[in-house]
Amino acid sequence: MTGQEIINMFKRLVDDESISDDLGLDLENTAKDEIEEERDWRMLLIRDTTNTFTPSEDYTTEKDLPNNFNKEHKVALVDSDKNEDEYDPIPYEDLIKNKGTDYYSIDYANSKFYISGSVSETKTIYLWYFKFTPDLTLTTSPVWPARFHKIIPYRMAEIWLRGVDSDTLTRLQWPAHKEVGNRLYKAMIKWNSRLWVKTMGDRAGIEGET
Repeated sequence: MTGQEIINMFKRLVDDESISDDLGLDLENTAKDEIEEERDWRMLLIRDTTNTFTPSEDYTTEKDLPNNFNKEHKVALVDSDKNEDEYDPIPYEDLIKNKGTDYYSIDYANSKFYISGSVSETKTIYLWYFKFTPDLTLTTSPVWPARFHKIIPYRMAEIWLRGVDSDTLTRLQWPAHKEVGNRLYKAMIKWNSRLWVKTMGDRAGIEGET
């Protein structure tokens, strides 16, 4: 569904064609962002390899986080033979006292990260992270699987009927939209859980994902 199609469905749910597209976009991006922040969606996990760590660098060398960075999942240094050394995180305020040990640290306030310790050759930094997605427009679509796009207009209808356009009638309507939207949302959670389980060899679920 495009942004326009999402707005059209939302208008049908709340039976109000007078809602402007600008307001519709505000509501749908609020709903999208809210849903994407509610858990670690594997569909939002990507990898960045634009940074390196060289023998001449140390814990003071700034590395830029990607513009769409939300939070990290894994950091590893990889040499030219594709040998990987995974690094553990330390708090930014503990970087100096751990400057001689192999860790990574993130300065979230300034969108920078640092590698402590040292290397004998230049290595590529593999940063796996969960991304922010751009605001939807009338012609763009969520990056989610298409079968889950309808969660957004149902969430928009809940916001609209519960608060923005709240009256006696709408207070009776919004629980029904919330129930349908929640069923679709739970289906997406189950799908996401299955993806995470696959990464663990089908051995266990992921806490908070079921």
